[in-house]
Order: sequence, then structure tokens, then C-alpha cells
Amino acid sequence: MGRRHYLMPGAIRLRVKNPRKASAEILAAAHDIGRLVFDESQVNVPVLTGFLKRSGRLVMNDRGFVIKYTAHYAARQEFGLEPGFTEHVEKHPVKGHKRRKVVKARTGSTMIPRHAYRRDGKLITVRRHRRKVQVPAGMRLERVGAFTRGPFDRTYARGIPGRFYLSRAFDKYKPDIQRRIYNRLKGA
Repeated sequence: MGRRHYLMPGAIRLRVKNPRKASAEILAAAHDIGRLVFDESQVNVPVLTGFLKRSGRLVMNDRGFVIKYTAHYAARQEFGLEPGFTEHVEKHPVKGHKRRKVVKARTGSTMIPRHAYRRDGKLITVRRHRRKVQVPAGMRLERVGAFTRGPFDRTYARGIPGRFYLSRAFDKYKPDIQRRIYNRLKGA
């Protein structure tokens, strides 16, 4: 004769009708949370050039989701650095680029080409010559060729404050996780 399992008074039994469907619903709830957290982190991410924001990826897999920012300075922006932090930078190539350069107002000269004009019905021809001109102050773009930089140590005297763009996004939706899973499991 087989053993019978009786519930003790005050015990709770939970039966899942379809465990595969329940597992799929939990995974779907995790994917929903992943999309919400990623979208919120994209709103919070600091933008100067847009490279950090474009490096963000949301990867859905069979166990949940992974959010990662692949920019080399992503962790530094997320968590920050304490004052006095020193990092070693190895020798590395730098691509050719344009650099901004501040130019002061100055007097310069420019070459005026040969030209002609009419005065009192006569054609007057002027030889090529130089003329003084006032060069205004401002920014100029200066072309810099490719070169190699390093190795050297970089010290962050003031440190870098953490932005916590991903942590804040997860903390915002953390209370919703249990509710979303429960709502998904109602039908399972």
C-alpha cells in the first residue's frame, strides 16, 4: 500500500499547473524589467560626445538579461574614482584628428593678387602685393597627425564623482520585480 501525504494543519500547498509556462512567464517578466531598466539607464547616462550612450547594450538570454556599457570608461563614469587615484596608461596609438586651438587677435598680412579697376575712364592695373589685415580672436581647428602616446601614470587629484546611471535605473524598478512576476504568474 502506497504512502499517503497529508497536509498538516496550517500548511500551504502551491501547485503550478504548467511549470514550463510558469518558467516562461517569469522569464518574460525578467525581460520586461530588463527593457525598463535599460531605457531608464539610457535617460540617466551622462552625454558629452554620445559614445557612452551608444555603447549601451541590452542582451536577453534564457536566464534573464544583461545590460552592459562597453565604452572603456563606463565603470569610471558609473562608480567614480576617489581623489588621488592613479592609473597606469600603456603605450598606445592615437589617430590623426583635428584639435581646437585658441588664437589671439593679431595683425597679420595677406597676399592680394594682381587686379585692375577703372578710375575716370582709365584702366589701372595693380601688381600683386601684401596688405596688413586684422585677424580676429577665436577658435581654429588644427590638424594633428597620427602619433604614439605613453606609457605614463595619470593621477586624478580631485577624483571623479560617480554618476550611478545604471544603479539608479535598477533601484527605480527593483520594487516592481515581485509585482510583475506575480501578475505574469496569475494565468500560469
